[in-house]
Amino acid sequence: MWRLSFLLMAILSGVLLPIRYQLDGKLAQATASVPMAGVVSTCVGATVLVALLLSGRFGSVHWAGLRFSPWWSYLGGVSGGSYVLLVTYAAIQAGTTLTIGVGIATQMLSSLLVDHFGWLGLERRPLSWQRLLAGILLVVAVVLLLS
Repeated sequence: MWRLSFLLMAILSGVLLPIRYQLDGKLAQATASVPMAGVVSTCVGATVLVALLLSGRFGSVHWAGLRFSPWWSYLGGVSGGSYVLLVTYAAIQAGTTLTIGVGIATQMLSSLLVDHFGWLGLERRPLSWQRLLAGILLVVAVVLLLS
């Protein structure tokens, strides 16, 4: 049952991304600034996350654990901000479908490497022929989107 709930969460996150691209694009057009759209979008998201955190519905926070997290674990915010900026520009110029297609293919390929080598302290999941084939098929899908 828990796998089904995580699968549904993954599906919902996939549905929300193209919507976010368009919302951020509209904000960028209205403000004439992609970075400003990213700031507004990120601040609204941070406000929602703080409200959820303060609601207590997600358990208690182990605040002291922040001291023990590796320094590089805090770079997720840089990654997130860069992501918002880059996909907003890309979606405006190339469209949502191509932006998502390229994004999914590169996420899959980089994820295969992260899993295979166990980077960032993750459990190693060796590259199988099935995973490699999935990555190749995603690249083929992007090539088809480009034509």
